Amino acid sequence: MRNAVAAGVRAARLQTTYSTRVGASVTSIVLGYLWLGLVGGLFAFVLWFRGLTALPVTSVAVLVLLSPLVAAVLGAVLLGQTLGPVQLMGFALCLGAIVAGQLPPAGRPSRSPACRCSSCS
Repeated sequence: MRNAVAAGVRAARLQTTYSTRVGASVTSIVLGYLWLGLVGGLFAFVLWFRGLTALPVTSVAVLVLLSPLVAAVLGAVLLGQTLGPVQLMGFALCLGAIVAGQLPPAGRPSRSPACRCSSCS
């Protein structure tokens, strides 16, 4: 653990040194690290582990596929990036897999995510 923290501190110093050379202020660098650490790390993991306790494992496992889809949509909307035909086909396949993974199996009644009774398991 100590080595990981030391490596993080060294990386932050290196990034700060480089970023100030290209015109970024130390305040904006620190705020960027706080944003990535708190929102991108802590908040995301808290939501993820709360979802693990509230949803069936199969649903949570399939939802991992949402991350690259959200990144692609945000890149297109916010940065004007475009997806080619192959990427769009992969996007559609991934979205279809997510939807199919959330559907209940044929012949079995769907159960509430909060239900833990033996007849629903």
